[in-house]
Amino acid sequence: MIFSNHHFWLLYIRFDYTTGLIHTKETLTIILLQIFTSNDNIKKSMSGEYSFLEYWGYYDMESFLGFIEVMKKELIVFFTAALPIIELKGAMPVGVGMGLSLTESFIASYLGSILPVPFLLFFLKPIMAFLRRTKILAPIANWIERRTQKKGESVRKYSLLGLFIFVAVPLPTTGVWTGSAIASFLDIRIKHAFPVIALGNLVAGLIIMALTYQIF
Repeated sequence: MIFSNHHFWLLYIRFDYTTGLIHTKETLTIILLQIFTSNDNIKKSMSGEYSFLEYWGYYDMESFLGFIEVMKKELIVFFTAALPIIELKGAMPVGVGMGLSLTESFIASYLGSILPVPFLLFFLKPIMAFLRRTKILAPIANWIERRTQKKGESVRKYSLLGLFIFVAVPLPTTGVWTGSAIASFLDIRIKHAFPVIALGNLVAGLIIMALTYQIF
């Protein structure tokens, strides 16, 4: 792949003849470039005003591919943090282990762990109500609700403060999934529950950083 002042060439994709596979990085880069070249500003790079990479703040292909690699790792951490049980407290070590900085891991993990909260607050109770109407899944739905109600006794007693503490303490049985379920079953209004859960999750992340990585 060659960039010059007057020409924009997509000349080659590195091909591995031993495996018969096109290398992912080059393929992904070409797809991105083909999409981006529909932008009028980027077309200026083809006329020689500035190079494509310089337009996006990258002055060589190596730095651009490095950005793609970091973004891929951040997305892995983001979606890992959205999973139940794992959440932020499990995704942060994953990011650090993949070579991301602590800050990058924290931000990706925090945003990913917050992702399911609105959906849980809006749709969990209707889904549970539907499951209770089915013979096969009704016992599971009843078990989940009983377990959640039991965990939510302190939240029921202290309301939003109890919800905040429940989410903020980073234990295996706490977190945004369970906290969102408790808020849903206790009919805490979404406009109150969401910011409390988000703040509690932020505090949980800071506690993990302080205890595990000793940043404070």
